[in-house]
Amino acid sequence: MSSPRSSFIVILNTEEVPSQANWGIAAKNLIEKWDRPVLDMLGVNLSTAIDTVFLTLRNVEEGIAWTDGNNIYVTSLWMNLHPEDLGLIVHDLVHVHQNYPHFEPGWITEGIADYIRWGFYDYKPLDWFPADTTLDGYTRSYRITGGFFLWIENMKSKGIVKILDKAMKSSEYSDSIFAEQTGLSLT
Repeated sequence: MSSPRSSFIVILNTEEVPSQANWGIAAKNLIEKWDRPVLDMLGVNLSTAIDTVFLTLRNVEEGIAWTDGNNIYVTSLWMNLHPEDLGLIVHDLVHVHQNYPHFEPGWITEGIADYIRWGFYDYKPLDWFPADTTLDGYTRSYRITGGFFLWIENMKSKGIVKILDKAMKSSEYSDSIFAEQTGLSLT
């Protein structure tokens, strides 16, 4: 794993759910450990990378987690139901470093986050990822798209995730990237 950035800090807020402070500390440590690998997997230039992440544990009884800019929020509901699920933090850290001017297409945004979370943090093999055999199944997002990206990276075009991330950051994403990189169109 890459060495951590000395300029990177994580600010943890557990005021709403002090009973989850240990979970928050573990999540903060995970962010610090995975910051640099996520940047490397996305191909982010370290000089322009976000250097502060705010992690807030919320007393919310719905949902899982969400990211807004460099803020990651995790719900008490999810922490109580799934205290072992620290991997969601890696997914949301990816969103922090994606820092796209536009979320859409959402299947790219969420697919890249799950590609890194499930494929590298959780080390899930390709056959673990759910498949959708419909013509546009790859757009189902999250784990389905994450598995699609893992397959493309392993079988067709090493480095396509970095290319997709760069295109999303510059608002230049087009489905034609897949044909250019793999020789195969999405349709």
